[in-house]
Amino acid sequence: MPVRLTRRGVERTASAADLSAAKTEFAAQHSTVLRGFIEPSLLCVIQRQLSNEALLHKMNEGIGTELRLPSGPLSSALEFLTNDPDLFAAIREVTGCASIGCFRGRVYRMLPGTGHASNWHSDVSGGRMITMSINLSAAMFDGGELQIRDAASQRMVRRLRNTGAGDAVIFRIDPSLQHQVLPLTGTTPRDALAGWFLASPDYRDMLREYIKVPA
Repeated sequence: MPVRLTRRGVERTASAADLSAAKTEFAAQHSTVLRGFIEPSLLCVIQRQLSNEALLHKMNEGIGTELRLPSGPLSSALEFLTNDPDLFAAIREVTGCASIGCFRGRVYRMLPGTGHASNWHSDVSGGRMITMSINLSAAMFDGGELQIRDAASQRMVRRLRNTGAGDAVIFRIDPSLQHQVLPLTGTTPRDALAGWFLASPDYRDMLREYIKVPA
């Protein structure tokens, strides 16, 4: 894995061979898996906090439904951790995308037997370049397969289930590609942090606005 997210920030962990393998996989399949992206101790803290949160029903128009974590201390902490220049540099190195201004995401939960899923869509909107989905689930879930296909031919490009604790999947956003997430089976829910690396705005500018003190 090129990077690891810790309570102290982002650590660069990849050997030259690991980085080369990730770049090759992404180039061939428009996606790659970052194993152990969140260090175990940080993941435990996130999971413990998340277990005490009340998630709200959310309809993503034309895509699907989910439960979503509202704004608060946990979502703010995750936003801060994922908007790290070292993470941006690693993502650019693996994917070859343009300069990254910020990462915008949300924490969501899928429940089995509720219709929680997403239909085919592209994520193309507002300067989005790369999608990232991190598995925050406290237990192994069944189903929930991510599928990526060529939009014109409908040829399947990638099928995977991101079930490793703290693993992250990143994949390319392009009008020629579509993806969907299938419903869960079994009885175990799925928790994830998912969002997009965008060309703009610059997170440093956003942060300055957040902490600006009136004169």
